[in-house]
Amino acid sequence: MERLSHAELVTVKFWWESLPDDRAAEVVCSHCHAPLRVEDVAPRPGPGYPDGLLSRPDVRDRFGLDAPPDDRTA
Repeated sequence: MERLSHAELVTVKFWWESLPDDRAAEVVCSHCHAPLRVEDVAPRPGPGYPDGLLSRPDVRDRFGLDAPPDDRTA
């Protein structure tokens, strides 16, 4: 099995227009500016999420929802 280096796996780079080289992107909290780690966040349906999809058991399971679709939070 062929192994690729990390550099060979990079498909997109973020180029900061005011600096002379590429940078790593970091997602941060809009309130406190702390870095967000994938282990610390979970997707939840927002107010515009289609109700028809929220009634499906597989979608509700994906979001970890136990309450009826009317009880979702923004």
